[in-house]
Amino acid sequence: MTLDEEEVLFHYELGQCLTEWSWVERQMAQAALACMPKTQHKAMLDGYFAIENFRSKMAFVDRIVCRKNPDPAARTRWTKVLARIKSASEERNKLAHRSFVMYPDGSGGRRTALVEWMVFMDAHWKREKPPKGNAPSGSKCIVDLLAFQNECKAIYRSLINASRELSGRQPPLSVAFEQVMGPKTVRDAERRFRVRTGRQPRPSKPKSSSVGG
Repeated sequence: MTLDEEEVLFHYELGQCLTEWSWVERQMAQAALACMPKTQHKAMLDGYFAIENFRSKMAFVDRIVCRKNPDPAARTRWTKVLARIKSASEERNKLAHRSFVMYPDGSGGRRTALVEWMVFMDAHWKREKPPKGNAPSGSKCIVDLLAFQNECKAIYRSLINASRELSGRQPPLSVAFEQVMGPKTVRDAERRFRVRTGRQPRPSKPKSSSVGG
């Protein structure tokens, strides 16, 4: 994968992160709906989506769940899911508020990254243009974007189950689906990107063979 290809792939996966996160935000509203009569659903959704700050969205839904649902087991379950959402929201903020930097001399998968602003500026004031080596520790590279997407998928499935439990019904998904699936690699991301853009995956190099005379 060339540096240009990695740059395009990075931004593609970053976009995928935002898409997966939007599903979490949408499904979180279902937890509040599960605790309210249908006659109040439209008003609740109007209020929820009028809130711009995600932390306020969480507080809004949490308040409704804790006030409207009397089942201690369901509320305990909701608290665990909410803790996962809070942790993921902190990761989402890192994706939204860091600086994109390229490291042309780095290894594949770590040549493009989201870097903490002060870390980037400290290096910028010292230095070397373009930056040398790999992205610094703590940066968000392609593999970190893939991990975030996997976590969002798992949280989304957890919210589906939790919402059903809050409404007094059986969850539709196995608990196993609430766990993060196997980690994806940069190679996985490259293969998926090539398929979706109609480009054939790169062929493997043929093995050399001796020919007898």
